[in-house]
Amino acid sequence: MSLRKKTIFIFLIIIVLIGFSFISGYNSLVEADETVSQNESQVIIRLNQRQAQIDQLLPTVIGLQNHAEEIYNKITSARAAYSTARNTGDIEGMIAADAEEATAINQLLIVIEDNPDIQATPAFLNLMDTISGMESAIAQARKDYNDSVALYNKSVKKIPKIFYASMLGFDREKPYWRMNDGADEIPQINFNNN
Repeated sequence: MSLRKKTIFIFLIIIVLIGFSFISGYNSLVEADETVSQNESQVIIRLNQRQAQIDQLLPTVIGLQNHAEEIYNKITSARAAYSTARNTGDIEGMIAADAEEATAINQLLIVIEDNPDIQATPAFLNLMDTISGMESAIAQARKDYNDSVALYNKSVKKIPKIFYASMLGFDREKPYWRMNDGADEIPQINFNNN
């Protein structure tokens, strides 16, 4: 084989290797991006389920105490902000509304704790179990989303994927689903008030 043919052969091998590297990098970015989107969808599904459950819970507690209306208004405001953000595709707005609603729900649970008459009804107990399950599911969905965002963000910042992401229009960083301070703390509820 002549020197020219060897050079062309080596050049073609390098091109093929670069092509495989590019395809592999692109496919892994697509997979990471899809995982983030899928986990974001799960958070949104869980938040929508929470909205439906709150529709059932609020009539049970409306009018309990003077500040119950204030809490109701906070929840209503957060739900409206969430709906607006969801309809416009504003992920940051959805995150903020979720944190606001979680804080209001925690305040609502404290109001309920102080009212043993409501706690005694079977419908209320069933609803509280459902809400508790929903909050746990939302927390897990947020965690899964944030884990996938962490993997994506780490991946897209490494060489050579940083170049692929820039060339192919992938996000350079995805936002984490953050909660306001204290919004993710579930208050301790004692159903045995004496």
